[in-house]
Amino acid sequence: MHEPDVNVTLLVFPFPDMLLNYGKHIRIFALVFARYGVSEDALALARENAAALKADVNFIKSDLFENIDGKFSMIITNPPYTKSEDIERLQTEVKDYEPKIALDGGEDGLDFYRKIATQSKPRLFDGGVVLAEIGVEQGEAVKNLFEENGFTAKVFKDISGNDRVVAAVKI
Repeated sequence: MHEPDVNVTLLVFPFPDMLLNYGKHIRIFALVFARYGVSEDALALARENAAALKADVNFIKSDLFENIDGKFSMIITNPPYTKSEDIERLQTEVKDYEPKIALDGGEDGLDFYRKIATQSKPRLFDGGVVLAEIGVEQGEAVKNLFEENGFTAKVFKDISGNDRVVAAVKI
């Protein structure tokens, strides 16, 4: 059986964050934002889940790229993007069960996008891609943040026709 010759590296920032290296073997590095109060309990649960899945995982506590070395082909992120003032208006199953740090994107909901747009470029290979999930009214603003930082960017809509993902390519 022929194995495809694939070597793509992905740096993924959901909660908990994960870095995936696709090749003949898959390595997963889970990242947790240290400065934003992610608990040791959350990290312990992530380790437990990885063990149950028999996944080869290296957990790194980091504030975005602070403790991360190297360059990547792709970064996939689902950062907190809710405006601080809108958190109390979220659905009960979201606001009452998700940690606030997983929801709160700051005053305008763009705090993490600003950091990712400025910090990711030196971490990407030329032609590297950032895929960022966004709030329904954030497409143009997030696209502009990436373009202001040396990317070409495009907004993609979800099945309901709402802005949902910004794809930004390092130029």
